[in-house]
Amino acid sequence: MIATGTDSGGDIVLEMQLIHEAGLSKLEAIRAGTSRAAETLGRTDFGALEVGRVADLVIVEGRPDQDLACLANVWGVFKAGERQPVGSGATTTDLAPAAMAI
Repeated sequence: MIATGTDSGGDIVLEMQLIHEAGLSKLEAIRAGTSRAAETLGRTDFGALEVGRVADLVIVEGRPDQDLACLANVWGVFKAGERQPVGSGATTTDLAPAAMAI
């Protein structure tokens, strides 16, 4: 299993792009930074958008399943259930690992 974004809080979008370039599909790369990251950490309380789970949510412009670079085009962020103002400086790296559940 491959997971990203579980250790340093670095550029998770770059990590997803790099593992895609290494051979994973775009969707597999997204899962590596979301549900697989949560699974790797042994967390069952986040990593997917399901009832009863904690969910930070990033809304992006574009289709990340077609172009991973659009993951950096953050349109909106919900953190701990509260919408963060656009331009607040909140980015994908501010969220818990596995926040962008797929």
